Amino acid sequence: MKKFITIIAILFSLQANAGFINLSVDGNYNKGDLIDVYLTVSNPEQDIAEIDFDVLFDDSILEFNSFSFDYNSFEWDPLFEMVGLVGPDALNIYALWNFAEDLPLGDFTLGHITFEAISNGNAEFDIDEVFFGDFFGDSLENSAVVNIDSVSVPEPSALALFALGLFGLTRYRKS
Repeated sequence: MKKFITIIAILFSLQANAGFINLSVDGNYNKGDLIDVYLTVSNPEQDIAEIDFDVLFDDSILEFNSFSFDYNSFEWDPLFEMVGLVGPDALNIYALWNFAEDLPLGDFTLGHITFEAISNGNAEFDIDEVFFGDFFGDSLENSAVVNIDSVSVPEPSALALFALGLFGLTRYRKS
């Protein structure tokens, strides 16, 4: 009986997630730079027709600038899309397609968010309130697993100390 219950539990735990959301950022940035954060969705063979989630960010370091959907990734453009701040540190991204087949299976780029670095520090992102739905608006199994990169905006004093150290090493070598 225990083996049967274990097998049933394993079968239910092996059901695929509706998708994975990956946020990726390239490199380090300085205060005043524009930062592009790319959103990739991994769709493990489920017919997703609706995506809704919030991207949380550190508003003391980053300021939201814009969001662009990557229309090249979809067979058809979303029937309805909405992107907007739902707080000083939360951006909601919502898209609804006419049919679930309009989204590709496998990895596709949903779009990218542009932020401006307004302060120094290490900005972290988080995803909240994730919803993946099918054509009928029903929630797909589980929500999503999120992989997130962080953004580093270095302290000017740290850069100055590093440069001073390099200068000292070159002077020491010459003498």
